[in-house]
Amino acid sequence: MNIFKRLAKGELSLAITFWGFLILGCVLPSTIISEVISQYGIQSLRATIITLASVIVIKFIISVMVTSGIFFILRNKKITFWAVIAFIISILNFIDSIFGLLTIIYIVSYIFL
Repeated sequence: MNIFKRLAKGELSLAITFWGFLILGCVLPSTIISEVISQYGIQSLRATIITLASVIVIKFIISVMVTSGIFFILRNKKITFWAVIAFIISILNFIDSIFGLLTIIYIVSYIFL
């Protein structure tokens, strides 16, 4: 848990924050799981929705921590070109995760309620 606290506070390096958590920990797994589900599918609609909802919630939590971490890196350390680019990409990922979260809430409320 200490690593996630350090991530959200911006105490990790920009490279670990961006490449380690945003790309390898958020974007890549959600893309792979979405492609596997779309290619092969899961027989049960409920299992598909639960799997996608879990992935989207985890992506949202990680994107919040990464965006916070990069913001604090920019605020407390030197502002560089790569840090600004990483912040823009993390903001776009954060917006995408909000859209995914709202979509999954809509789907769950429409199907199950």
